Amino acid sequence: TAVVTGASQGLGLCLVKEGIKRGYVVYALDIKTNDELTNLKGCKSYVCDVTDYDSVQKCRKFIEEKSPSVDILFNNAGIWLDSKRLMLDNPEFDFDIIFRQFDVNAVGVLRVFREFLPMVKKSQTKSVINISSEAGSIGDCWRKVEYGYCMSKAAQNMATKIMQNAYPEIEFHSIHPGWMITPQGMAGADGDSKPDQNPSDTAKKLYDMAENSNTNYL
Repeated sequence: TAVVTGASQGLGLCLVKEGIKRGYVVYALDIKTNDELTNLKGCKSYVCDVTDYDSVQKCRKFIEEKSPSVDILFNNAGIWLDSKRLMLDNPEFDFDIIFRQFDVNAVGVLRVFREFLPMVKKSQTKSVINISSEAGSIGDCWRKVEYGYCMSKAAQNMATKIMQNAYPEIEFHSIHPGWMITPQGMAGADGDSKPDQNPSDTAKKLYDMAENSNTNYL
């Protein structure tokens, strides 16, 4: 079994499709659903808001009724709200945008993992893949803007490391998936600089990583 958050489009949808190809029963969670997702055979979709713990808990209960364990948990849900790329001293700089990204990109991962932890422990694979970004790397930081996204992904990286320390029996992966041709990737395009990575190829590599138990930290 595999659970995928942020499953309705982009990398999340590719993770759902790749899981089905490999014979997984895939549970697709997203704040909204669509016909493409709900019509996929081998997939069960649920509306889930990772910023609402009650919503996450309800989804876990629905899933647990059908599958007692989760082999791979993909924490893929994420948002990028820094399209204006404002400097800190810009009068239009909005701190609320930072909080919103933290709530989804960092705290959302904790909510989902906490709720699905008992189910992950029951599996043989015990694999958790958190989709991070090079934007969360402090050592490789080159940006002068995008505070909310970068800081939230850095916080997610730290959360992954702490969770690995706390639950050594589980295999955690903190992954920079690359700049992909997805709705979020295209939204971040700037001039002639555009993403060129196929999210389907990324999904294949992520399943290979989970199944081969090779821990990676950003």
